[in-house]
Amino acid sequence: MGTHSLNTGDLAGIISGIMGGAATITIWLMSETESPYQQMLFFSLFTLLFSLVLIPWVWHSFDLSTIPYLMLLGIVTTLAQYFLSVACSYAPTDKIVSWTYLSVVFAAFFGYIGWHEKLTLSMISGMVMIVIGAQITLKRA
Repeated sequence: MGTHSLNTGDLAGIISGIMGGAATITIWLMSETESPYQQMLFFSLFTLLFSLVLIPWVWHSFDLSTIPYLMLLGIVTTLAQYFLSVACSYAPTDKIVSWTYLSVVFAAFFGYIGWHEKLTLSMISGMVMIVIGAQITLKRA
């Protein structure tokens, strides 16, 4: 039986999951009292503050040709956050958030189409379980 110790990638995934869960709960709580614009403002400010703490250890310079891609990423991410905030004000957050895991399915699909990444049986079965799990949350009262 092999042993496994936590590496930087594992730790980043764990922290990302914790922070993602905290953000989701915060959006859920704020959706009852704050507008989507205020939610986006708070989300952006706190994300900036948390990011500034880590910059000294992870900063890498980038080529100026990367700026349009970073701008596009910022626009798409802001739109996604806005639509998530709006959706949470119309429907129960647990029903909406379960569908955010479809990002895994889309990432695998785009990886397959754009970069010819292989889709294994375990990946496909995991994607099917994500869709089934999201469907189950919709059916619960």
